[in-house]
Amino acid sequence: LIKGHARWIENASPVEYLVVDAPSPAAVSAVKDAVVTLDGFITARSFSHVSDSSQINPCTGQPNTVSWRSGDGPGGTLAVAGVCVNTQAQAIVGFRIAFDLFDTWATDGDPESFDVQNVAAHEAGHMAGLGHVNAPRDGCLSMYTFSARGETQKRTLGWGDKLGLDMIYGSGDITSGQCGS
Repeated sequence: LIKGHARWIENASPVEYLVVDAPSPAAVSAVKDAVVTLDGFITARSFSHVSDSSQINPCTGQPNTVSWRSGDGPGGTLAVAGVCVNTQAQAIVGFRIAFDLFDTWATDGDPESFDVQNVAAHEAGHMAGLGHVNAPRDGCLSMYTFSARGETQKRTLGWGDKLGLDMIYGSGDITSGQCGS
């Protein structure tokens, strides 16, 4: 454990999550694909998309969710992730991800829309304990602060994303990704 850095701790039970108010079944699949991308690097736990969950996020009193909600409007903040942390144990114990329903979403790389899986991979990175990267050279990493319409390259993890996850979870995979720097 990195001192002062929250992470999921070992537990045999999968972390269940719901996808709520998605704009399409393809959006649900894109979220699931993004979570699977990160899941292999979070060696302490696994994640399971379910239609109903009895697991409760202690910070919200609700199940862990990925949802589409009213946000700041088109082109602003695309999505946010809230992570519930047991500060005493420095353990992540729940999460909530919300996409701005006022933005235009697609799952096929439409150049006029934001890609669900691209943005979901970024938010799942926060769910895993990663923070933003902001240097111009990091623009192709999933954890880069910004996303563009039609962008799909951040659906997969870059080398910096993998290095961060390896520091937190000891995944052992630090191979270069689509974004090698």
